Amino acid sequence: MPTQKHTASQFPLLLCAFGLPILYWIYLLYTAQTEIKWDSFDYEHLGQMITLQGWAEFFKTGPNREPIYPLLISLCMRLADGLHVPYLKVLAALQFALLFLTQLFSFKILQKLNVKPAVSALAVFYIGISPALVNCALSLYSEILIIALIPAAILIFSKIFNSFSTYNLSRVIFAGIVIGLTLIALTFVKGIFEIAGPAIILSSLLISKRIAKKPDAFKRYLIMILAGLFTFYAAIFAYKAANKHYNGNFTLTNRGAWAFYGFAARRVEPMPKERLMAGLAFIPGEGACKKFYSEEQCYFWSFYTSDNFSITKLKELMAQGYEGEALDKELMRLSVEKITSAPLQYTVLTGLEGFKVLFWET
Repeated sequence: MPTQKHTASQFPLLLCAFGLPILYWIYLLYTAQTEIKWDSFDYEHLGQMITLQGWAEFFKTGPNREPIYPLLISLCMRLADGLHVPYLKVLAALQFALLFLTQLFSFKILQKLNVKPAVSALAVFYIGISPALVNCALSLYSEILIIALIPAAILIFSKIFNSFSTYNLSRVIFAGIVIGLTLIALTFVKGIFEIAGPAIILSSLLISKRIAKKPDAFKRYLIMILAGLFTFYAAIFAYKAANKHYNGNFTLTNRGAWAFYGFAARRVEPMPKERLMAGLAFIPGEGACKKFYSEEQCYFWSFYTSDNFSITKLKELMAQGYEGEALDKELMRLSVEKITSAPLQYTVLTGLEGFKVLFWET
């Protein structure tokens, strides 16, 4: 009750935090235009494929990108046909709704962390007007979907892990299934969660003293996690099996191996001082780098260079007869070979480039 009263007293502030961005989004819906380039072409093509030819074609032409975002585009195309409006407007409206959910979920998390309402309102307001996030909502990229799903997953996991010790057996199993379904949703938007998701869940055992000290709680935890992992891996196996059946590749998506090779190849290239310094300047953004270094020096640190390494090696291996799973395995082998040729340099540069996330707005 005190929390509800406290929140009610902050209602005008929260109304501004949530309401003003909505007005901004409505303005953008009428004035902004979605630009389709790079990966957007692929997402649009897959959405059209699902709409016109169905999932069988999606799998036959695969392995393709993770399936949920192309499905979202397909649904927007169908809805737009019924409303007789451009599907990009329908998609933008839906993606702004996802941004609103991101605000809402983030606010709930801040409440659980006992962050002051004024600070929470400011954070929510910034999420709503952030140039990077607003740009995501107006683009054909799956990031806007994962941005909403991650805080939603945090709330789901928080609820379950704080309450499961009081559940009976059936509720423990159900909680595990919910965990598995949440991981599936994350993975079918961004494939990295095939590895990251289960690792995060299992790591909770290492940090929860309450589980370790109570045998009964540990049993419930173990049953719940096993139910979750079974649900998760059953769906992943079924999806990979569909790829194997239709296109001969037992895999989730087709981008991991060649993209990994490109980053590995770039990060073990000779690293004279000027190139390294340009790399540090590139962390805040390409524009910051070009203020101090030449376009050529900055270009090395862009995704174009990594993609060039990837595509060149991909064409070379395909010319040698590699295809499907054999191609991916060879790319992974060559990636490991690259990394082990300069492991310290690779590790340091990977860590440094990780700081780019702090400058996402730039």
